[in-house]
Amino acid sequence: MMTAGASLEIDGIGVRYGGLVALDAVSLRVAPGAVFGVIGPNGAGKSTLVGVLGGALRPSSGRLRFDGLDITRTGAADRARLGIGRTYQIPRPFLDLTVEENLEVAQLACRGPRRIRRDRRGEILRRCALAEFARAPARSLPLLRRKRLEFARALALDPRLLLLDEIGAGLVDAEIDALVALIRSVAAEGRTVVIVEHVLRIVRECCTGLAVLNFGAKLCEGTPAEVLSSDGVAAIYLGTAHVRGEAAAGGAERAPLEAQRSVSARVTGSRPPVSTLVAAESRSSGAGDGNWLSLERVSAYHGQLAALRDVSLRVGRGEVVAVLGPNGAGKTSLAAAVC
Repeated sequence: MMTAGASLEIDGIGVRYGGLVALDAVSLRVAPGAVFGVIGPNGAGKSTLVGVLGGALRPSSGRLRFDGLDITRTGAADRARLGIGRTYQIPRPFLDLTVEENLEVAQLACRGPRRIRRDRRGEILRRCALAEFARAPARSLPLLRRKRLEFARALALDPRLLLLDEIGAGLVDAEIDALVALIRSVAAEGRTVVIVEHVLRIVRECCTGLAVLNFGAKLCEGTPAEVLSSDGVAAIYLGTAHVRGEAAAGGAERAPLEAQRSVSARVTGSRPPVSTLVAAESRSSGAGDGNWLSLERVSAYHGQLAALRDVSLRVGRGEVVAVLGPNGAGKTSLAAAVC
């Protein structure tokens, strides 16, 4: 099914929360049928931008145009009816409805005979590898299938513009293979896609254009190859000290980017990244023995999502212990639980 993708014009969009600037005069152009990526470190304003595009957040300044229509003050429900679908970082299905019923709710924004909508649901479920779970309650789905359901609900709107907010977070390599194929198939239908992502492999393999946000402002824009080869982009992910260190060691100027690619490969490797916390072994500073901080099988939830599962950790007096893991692993949730 071919769908006419819509153009998207973002002109000087700003979002402020009191003295905090979440987005600072961001301007972007996305052509009809393009797959455009937005990347940046945590706190750069990426999800704020998706919230503005989807209608969940009202910008403080600037204009949005969807296929030439000014939608700056248009609400989320009306944007859905116009053909703007989105996913969320944390899946938000209706837990007590079945998987297919979740898609049926999304189709309330669509027109057409019931039979056609039913056939469309079946097609989407097969496409998202959810057909065998059509009658299962959404509550029973693990994280990966909830992410697939999030994608399927967005497709049920028959969107001309699809907004994907960190849909790859927490997935391993084989799952990312399937996600890349799914995004490409959606783009092949002529739909416009905007991807906000930390998993750089998805950006490299799917996007035709790419922009980088940092501290709410647009840092740079270009093709994925141009942007990802930038030392400035590598620096905001890895720090300028790393760049200087590589230069001092006689490494090539591109070494920081290669390190970034290596980190990306490890994050999206075969080991399950979700809820994986690694406590680095450290040496005591000699300030005393015994555990200064002890966590025993700590679990924590953000709504429906299990952010921590049975995490145990020991920190001795005077020790410095590092907690490592990819985006979405639960590191900040661990800090919040301790606090």
